[in-house]
Amino acid sequence: MLKENQRIFNITMVVLDVCICLVSMVLAFLFRFNVLDGGHDRIGILYYLRLMVLVIPFYFLIYQYFGLHDSFRSKGLVSEVGKIVQANVLGTVFIFVLVFFLKEVNISRMVIALFAAFNTLFSSVERFAIRKILRRLREKGYNLKRLLIVGWNEASGEFYDKILLNRSLGYDVCGYLSNQPESTGRRTLPYRGTFQDLASLLEEKEIDEVVISLDYDEFPALEEIIDTCEKEGVKSSLLPFYTKYLPTRPYIDVVEGLPLINLRRVPLDNLVNGFLKRSFDILVSFVGLVLLSPVLLVVAIGVKCSSPAP
Repeated sequence: MLKENQRIFNITMVVLDVCICLVSMVLAFLFRFNVLDGGHDRIGILYYLRLMVLVIPFYFLIYQYFGLHDSFRSKGLVSEVGKIVQANVLGTVFIFVLVFFLKEVNISRMVIALFAAFNTLFSSVERFAIRKILRRLREKGYNLKRLLIVGWNEASGEFYDKILLNRSLGYDVCGYLSNQPESTGRRTLPYRGTFQDLASLLEEKEIDEVVISLDYDEFPALEEIIDTCEKEGVKSSLLPFYTKYLPTRPYIDVVEGLPLINLRRVPLDNLVNGFLKRSFDILVSFVGLVLLSPVLLVVAIGVKCSSPAP
């Protein structure tokens, strides 16, 4: 049921984004020629709307690329707005390139820029409003994703406590699997059986996602657990028992096809970051010297007068 709802939600998001694109273009045209300038446009608004026939499919592709039509149950709003900005920057570049090849010299660059600004604003407001609505629904018990925790340890206990405190995430933990019943403390979490019972539970279609949290000695069962989830078409996520050693946003290097998790990433290892840091240092130093030069001149004169020796 949740998968069907997610599909409908994704289609709705696409339709809303298409409507926002069209509205943004109309508003950009009206704002440019009715507010900023009362002059008459030579090609008319219909040309801009026909242009959207080519622009909207491209926007759909870049929104898909940035994951803007995916579920944002565990995504931050700031991160998503950043992706919206990036998508609209790429979209604006595409429109200018498209207009160049169409050889239409009368199209207003200001209209295109205003379109990008309006589209970014309205898309961000749209997602903010949808998040608020979904949060209210989830707090009331609707639109919940049913989770099954496979393995029980300190990491899975902490994970359960966090999602229980934040009901707006929309997770409902149905229980946990372990080779034997574990002590969950004061948590009222039902024991659903051993790892071998995973297949039968997934066949009942009551689980939407599996969170795998195994201890080191249980890792031999990991491959079979993942294969079972893949066979039943259920999403699986891995919650390592060493999460307390990982940063909030781990950075992964790939060496000969093998992933390496960086426990401490040095930002200045990036060439662009290093260049920006060096440029910032030089600029601030220059401004500081200019501002302090009168003071340094007075100090130098004072030193010379009080200490005539070399």
